[in-house]
Amino acid sequence: MLMDLKTLEWSQEMLDLAGISAENLPEIKKESAADFGTIQCSQIPELNGIPIGGMLGDQQASCLGHVLQPQEVKNTYGTGCFILMNVGNQPVQSTHGLLSTVCYSVKPGEVFYALEGAVETAGAAITWAKKIGLINMETIEADARSVEDSGDVYFVPSFSGIFSPYWDDQARGLLIGLNHGTTREHIVRAILEAACLRSDEVVTAMRKDAKVEQNIRMMVDGGMSVNDLVLQSQADFSSAIIVRKQEQEVTGLGAAIAAGLHAGLFTSL
Repeated sequence: MLMDLKTLEWSQEMLDLAGISAENLPEIKKESAADFGTIQCSQIPELNGIPIGGMLGDQQASCLGHVLQPQEVKNTYGTGCFILMNVGNQPVQSTHGLLSTVCYSVKPGEVFYALEGAVETAGAAITWAKKIGLINMETIEADARSVEDSGDVYFVPSFSGIFSPYWDDQARGLLIGLNHGTTREHIVRAILEAACLRSDEVVTAMRKDAKVEQNIRMMVDGGMSVNDLVLQSQADFSSAIIVRKQEQEVTGLGAAIAAGLHAGLFTSL
């Protein structure tokens, strides 16, 4: 939060506000594939001296693992959903409740920026529903598919506030639209669809900020991405082409790509 996104240097304005001197901070490497020193580990001496050639934050590593291109989106379905859109080589300042950040940089002088949004609860809602007996993990997709739709039942998973694009920490969860015909299966489907509907609210904000009108490509990973119904629902709600890798640990893959580029194992993305 102290870095100037345009210069990729410490922001003097933010340092002054925080009362921090730049000389007390580490050097910012402008590429994620760079010389970050070598491993020094007394517990595992075999690792000593191995160069560290890649360093990224969690979501940025996932973007690199997907080799995310401009106007493409990645969505990690974990405890919550973490959604980034590559917006190209210039940062976009959101006016629709999103965050502006660096996506990745692996080539000197070439930086890709992102818009970022977060859905507060995704897989955690399934954990909650399992705990209170609403969901059987072994039959969850079959149960949801046994009904044609959610029967006008909607689940809002804001257990501890609602994140992008609303940012309201007073919001709480809702289960609405119940009627005499509502079954457990309708509720199961509504819970699965909730992460997709909330993700679509983020994607809609991204489209507005980045001025993208055409169908988007959405790269997906995380625990819920193994569920075909979830991904089909996301494709339908967001007019998106969903791309699911065979490799599920995409964050680790992204870190390996950065290190491999620096080491010369790979010549390009």
